[in-house]
Parts: sequence; C-alpha cells; structure tokens
Amino acid sequence: MDEIAKTSHNIVWSATLKNNWLANDTALAEFLMSLSGSYIYDASGVPAYYASLLTDNNNLVDAMLRGGKIEYYKCDNTGKKACLKPTKKELTLAKDKALEVRIRKTLEALYMSVANDTGLTDAQKSFLEYTETPVLAVFISSVRSNSYPNFSAYARVIAIELLARYLRNMLTVVTTSLNHTQVDSKDIALIMTDIDRARSFTNGLADKAKRVILTQEQLNQAYKDNDSDAMSKVNKQLLQNLSFGG
Repeated sequence: MDEIAKTSHNIVWSATLKNNWLANDTALAEFLMSLSGSYIYDASGVPAYYASLLTDNNNLVDAMLRGGKIEYYKCDNTGKKACLKPTKKELTLAKDKALEVRIRKTLEALYMSVANDTGLTDAQKSFLEYTETPVLAVFISSVRSNSYPNFSAYARVIAIELLARYLRNMLTVVTTSLNHTQVDSKDIALIMTDIDRARSFTNGLADKAKRVILTQEQLNQAYKDNDSDAMSKVNKQLLQNLSFGG
C-alpha cells in the first residue's frame, strides 16, 4: 500500500490524489496539504515534518473559500507519487478561483445534468463521493418542483464539508503511516494537533453554513404553506442568526 511506503513518499499528497476530482485539480490539492501539513520521507527514509500553514487568524481557510492572500506549499512536481520537495509560496487567489465559486459552478453544471437527464460525468461522480450533503437528491427534488436551489449556500456548505472530510481522512492516513516508524511521538502529536485544530475551525463554519440553508428551506416552505405561525418562527430564527452570527 502507498500509505505505508517509507521512502520517497509524501504521505498526505499521495493520499489526497487518490480522489480523481482532487487529482485533476492539483492546485486545490496543494492548498489542502497546506491546511493539514504533511510528513515527507526522502530517498533514505528520513522523514521531514511540514507544519500546517493555518494561522491563528484562519486567513488560509477564508482565502481558500472566498479568495484572498494565501501562503501555501507549492509542489516541485505534482505527480501522484511526487511532491517530495514542496516550498512555501504566496499568491493572491482571485474570487472566481476560490473554492466556493468553483464548487458553485460545479453544482450549477450538476443541476443542469439532472434537469436535462444527461447522466453524470466521471468528474461529477468523483465530486459527489467527496460530499456529505445529499445534493443530488436535493437537485432531483428541485427539478421535480420546478425550482432552483440556493447554489451559493450549498456551495459554501459543501466547500467546508470538503475541507472537514479531507482533514478527517488525513488524520487516518497520518496515524496509519507514522505508526511503528522512526518518527518521534512528539512530532506525530504535532501534525495531529495541527489537523485537529483545522478540523475544529471548519466544523464551526459548517454548522453556521448549514443553518443558513435550513432557515432558507423553512422560509420557502412557510411561503408555500402560507402558514403565519411558521413564518413567525422562521423570522425569529433568522433574526437570531443575523444578531449572533448564526
């Protein structure tokens, strides 16, 4: 198994590219590796620790989601078994290249595939494998009811879910890969702490993003039912979300 190779191996990079959607978007894969950090074994089997670039102000996550200045690990080679000598680089990520916008475009194309009953591409199937929100079922329901889902809200939820799922996967990969190796237990704890810290932040973002969708769905249903009591409850919840940041 690639995960337990102990020479010339970037354990996080090779695991990340096992998903076809990420393998076809190595720039995103680089950003994700920058979020989690990695261990890289050289040709002699000596491991090097690359710490997470997530700072206390969480600018990396915000910039990944919506655009902005990013410090990230740039691979020397983006092959599936490469990226053995990444270097820190900076760039300003344009809004239209940020994760939320890119996922929104993916969702819009997915919706059109459902609406036109054209079948899903391999890339769309790989994308759905990496999401937890049942977006395909939501889109099928929307098509049947002749309505459009809130693409922006779903894009934010799925973007955050992608980050959270990636981090969960990397915890497993790191644990499996570094057990019974020459890596000091203190060093293993460092990368585990990095990943856990990033997970805690993304989990909080996910909860807020999902509440936006829930409130929107409740609002839509209340309008459909013309239920004044339901409208009142939704409006109160909406005011709370606006007042307290969701």
